[in-house]
Amino acid sequence: MRCTLNSLMKKVLKPFLEEDAVYYSDFSGKLIDPLYRASPCEVTLEFNYGSKYDGEKITLHLTDDESEDLLVYLNSKLIQETKNELNKFYGEKKAVM
Repeated sequence: MRCTLNSLMKKVLKPFLEEDAVYYSDFSGKLIDPLYRASPCEVTLEFNYGSKYDGEKITLHLTDDESEDLLVYLNSKLIQETKNELNKFYGEKKAVM
């Protein structure tokens, strides 16, 4: 059975019309600035064949500050080779990692 968890932190304000929605952070529950009409950071985990969560998909909406915390965690887990590849890919642009 395929189950997809999309964040429940999106509230549709006018159903059956052009979508008008506000987003709430899945970490803190804070309202994300409605001016942007989208979450500044959306993280999706998709579990593929071979995973014990095969076919599952999780999408989370985060604020910029919360995404920084997640990036620090991911950076602590990445091997140096992956960090080097990311830096090479981004070149002079601000690297995420």
